[in-house]
Amino acid sequence: FLGEIPLNIGIRECGDGGTPIVVAEPESPLATIFRDIAKSLAAKVSIQGFKETNI
Repeated sequence: FLGEIPLNIGIRECGDGGTPIVVAEPESPLATIFRDIAKSLAAKVSIQGFKETNI
């Protein structure tokens, strides 16, 4: 489980308009949630890549 993204009209509106919430409202709590999930995912992918390289 990487994180929980709340159902929020702002996320949909930004997505429909072609601008991610992290760009449209970078300081918002919603943008922080997305960034935290992205950081967690990047760390997991990096660790997995390292493990596969060193088998």
